[in-house]
Amino acid sequence: MLRNRVVTRICNLFKLLLRVEEFIDSIPEDVEVYGFEAEHEDLRVSVTVCVSQEVDKGVEEVLGDLRLRIAVAKAMCSGRGENLYNWVARQGARFALSTLAPRVLENREYALILLSTCEAVLVPGSERKVFVPTPRNVRTLLFAHSHPRGPALFSYRDLLSAANMLSDGTVEVCVVGVDGALCLYRKYYLMVEDFEKLIELANSLEATTNLEKELINAQSLGVVRI
Repeated sequence: MLRNRVVTRICNLFKLLLRVEEFIDSIPEDVEVYGFEAEHEDLRVSVTVCVSQEVDKGVEEVLGDLRLRIAVAKAMCSGRGENLYNWVARQGARFALSTLAPRVLENREYALILLSTCEAVLVPGSERKVFVPTPRNVRTLLFAHSHPRGPALFSYRDLLSAANMLSDGTVEVCVVGVDGALCLYRKYYLMVEDFEKLIELANSLEATTNLEKELINAQSLGVVRI
């Protein structure tokens, strides 16, 4: 079990995204939500949710050293906070890479699980697979695993697992290899068509080598490679 300042900060970044999602879900059903825009500078994050009518709602919260402000505006915007999700996903990818890269030359896989309790679990496996226990009553924020002496590419099983985890609420799924880290992350909730796209890609070995191109039009999925 890993508990340190880095783990806590990465955890709080993911929990910030979840807090934004929870806030949007709490907006009355008779109010149409068009989208939301986000800005971040250092440790301050500002989010504006665009809606169809005036709503007296907003929040300011502190998550560790992060400051979050969410406001609601009667305005049009079609974004899904893409820049915020991408920023957090890059931090998650760097965390996964720094943790798993020292182990990619070993003859076994490792899994890294970041939990909503702000604890990270590092699980050793065998050469071709790793058994990952499913924690009860705890949410998985990030899941990553290593490919021993291999490239950072999603296999058939990796993509199927990623599709299921992202649809269940996990924010980011990564593969770490000798050439870096490749991660898939969701933007707000995973859409059905993007879930189906991942299943389709799982059956195409050629497509999995260029996920950025294959998912360029995905509305609720993003790809980070570092």
